[in-house]
Amino acid sequence: MSDKSYELARFFRERNVSQKDLAEGLGVSQAYVSRLLSGKQEFGKKQAERFRDLFGLSPAWLLTGQGPMMIEGVQDDCTPVERDTNTVPIIPLKAQAGSLIDFSDAVRECDCDRIASPVKAAELAVTVYGNSMEPEYPSGSVVYVKKINPTFIQWGRTHIVDTKQGPVLKDLEPGADERHIRCVSINEKYKPFDIPCEEINGIYIVLASLSMK
Repeated sequence: MSDKSYELARFFRERNVSQKDLAEGLGVSQAYVSRLLSGKQEFGKKQAERFRDLFGLSPAWLLTGQGPMMIEGVQDDCTPVERDTNTVPIIPLKAQAGSLIDFSDAVRECDCDRIASPVKAAELAVTVYGNSMEPEYPSGSVVYVKKINPTFIQWGRTHIVDTKQGPVLKDLEPGADERHIRCVSINEKYKPFDIPCEEINGIYIVLASLSMK
C-alpha cells in the first residue's frame, strides 16, 4: 500500500466514513471507490475536486501524492491555525452519530474538516446521503446551514432537523398540532411524517447547496 493510500484509509477510518458511504455520496460503485483508495485506480481531476469539496483534501495531493494532504486552512492535527472566515466545518449527515448541536458545541475546531462557504451566514456544511430530497439535493451534495430559533421557522423552506434519532433534511410545514412539525420530502416517493417538538434538539435552515452535475 502506498503512503497516499495509507493516509486516505486512515483519514476515512477516523471519520467513520465507509467505502459504501463514499460510493453513495460520489455516485459511483463501491468497487471504484475501493480501487481509488487502494491506489489501483488513479484519481482524475473531477474526482480530486469532488474529494476537495466534500472532505477538504488537496486535489494536488490526490493527483500526485506531493505536498500537503489537506487544502489550505484545513489540517489533521490540533495545532492552532488561523481560520479563513469564509470556511465552515463540514460533516457527513449519515456518518454523524451524535446530534448537530453536540457537534457544533462539543467537537474541537481542530477535529473538523472545513470547506469554503458561498454564504457568510452559514455555520455548518453537511453532506447529504439518500435520494429523498432529489432532484434539488441529490446524494453527495453539500448543504450550508445556520441554526435558527424554532419560533421563527420559515414554512415551506428546507431545513435540517436535529432529532434524538439523528438529523434529517426536509422541507418543513406545520404539523397536526402545535406539538409537532411535519417533514416533507421533495421526492414524492417518500411520505410526509410528523416529528414531536420534544424530540427536536435544534433546527438549521438551508442557506445554499453545492452539487456536482
